[in-house]
Formats: sequence, C-alpha cells, structure tokens
Amino acid sequence: MEQIYWKEIMPKNHNPASDLRGAGRLTIDAIKGVTDLVEAMHHTITGFGGLPEGSGQQRTTGITGMVYRNIRAASGLVGSGIDALLDKLTLIIEEKESSPEREAVLAALNGVFGDHLADKENPLAIPMQLRKNGKAMTMEDQTLSESIRQSKGKIVLMVHGSCMNDLQWSAL
Repeated sequence: MEQIYWKEIMPKNHNPASDLRGAGRLTIDAIKGVTDLVEAMHHTITGFGGLPEGSGQQRTTGITGMVYRNIRAASGLVGSGIDALLDKLTLIIEEKESSPEREAVLAALNGVFGDHLADKENPLAIPMQLRKNGKAMTMEDQTLSESIRQSKGKIVLMVHGSCMNDLQWSAL
C-alpha cells in the first residue's frame, strides 16, 4: 500500500554547520527567554507586595534593569559571533546526507519548538510538505492527484507537534 504524508521534512543533504547555527540560535533564544522570565519575577517581587502594576511593564529599572539589558545584549553579541564563525565554517565543511537519527531529532525539536523555530527562521525549522514514499511532492504534481485516487481513502495526515517524521511512522 502506498502512503501519502503531509509531513515535516528536511532536505536530503545538509551542512552540519547549519545544524550548529540552529542549535546556537536556539540556545541564545533560551538564554534571553530565561532572562526575561527572571527579570519579570524580580520586577513582581520588588513591587508593592507583589501586586501587579497597571501598566503591564515587566522590566526592571535602574541598575537592576541595566544588568538585565546587558545580559540580553551580551547574549545577542555571542549569537552574532557564533553566526559569523559558522558562516565561514559553512564554506569549509562539506554537505552530508541526513541520517534517520538526525531526522528523528529534528522532528522532535520541531514538534516541541516548531512555531518558535519557524518564527525565528532557525535553520532547524522543518517546512511542511506533501510526501509520498519518502519523497516530496508539490500540489501541482500529477502524481499527487493520482496517488489520492489510488489511496482508496487511506491517507495519513501528520500534523505539526507529533514529534515524529514519516520515516518513523513507516517503521511502525
């Protein structure tokens, strides 16, 4: 039986430096997110009895605010430095064929952080595609309509957030 998947998938070849760039960006995003969370808690705790202010501001002021701004700025600089270094490495490191293990890790990452990865244009973000037997198809592809007709009503629709890819589902 042929299987058609609306599926998250990466190109067959990839540059390992691109994976490192994506992991670096995700790490910097996490540092900034934790900094925002800690600052918001700090702001609330130092407020009058922990009562929220009407303005909805979650930033601290004065020296404390400066410290949090500097943490964010330093994180941004580190992230820019990592990207610049990886731009150079991308030219040196050869592309590799993606492995099923890498595809599984990317599927899990995208299942949990997919919206964030896509919003930030992270290289680890997986675009949605129609797939048949492990190969990408386009909406205009003649074999798409043919495959739908031959499916006899058996089409697998995989949605964002499943943390699995078509290679894993096919193995079940």
